[in-house]
Amino acid sequence: MYFSWAYSHAVPSLETQKLSFLEFRKKVSETGIDDFVISSTKELKNRFDSYFQHLLNKPNVLWVKYEDMVYDFRNWMETVVDFCGLETNQETVNQLIESADFSVSQENIYNHKRQVLPGDHQRKLNVNTINYLNKEFEEALEILDYK
Repeated sequence: MYFSWAYSHAVPSLETQKLSFLEFRKKVSETGIDDFVISSTKELKNRFDSYFQHLLNKPNVLWVKYEDMVYDFRNWMETVVDFCGLETNQETVNQLIESADFSVSQENIYNHKRQVLPGDHQRKLNVNTINYLNKEFEEALEILDYK
């Protein structure tokens, strides 16, 4: 979220929105990633609580992990296809799997697809920020089966 707001999110085309967005972008980038993340924690916790309240343990909801999609797209895709009960042939599924591209030659903070590998928080955030997030999101991490 930090990199999107600070660098890569599209600037609105309407002049009235453009100026306020650029001011917000400048504020976010000047805040720095650790302070931005900490200041966003309450809003994100509220979002997760809402997701869990409305979606957890619902028979028509499949929880999947980003890491599984990136590291084992074939199994991830097959899980999604099976769960949705989609009637597709294996050739179509194979084409989707082969067309998935999670590679980037190098990180570029100005691209929406900045970098792909999970765990970027460990490379970007201060250890105290990570510890704070782990404590604040302890329940969500447990629900989502993150150790």
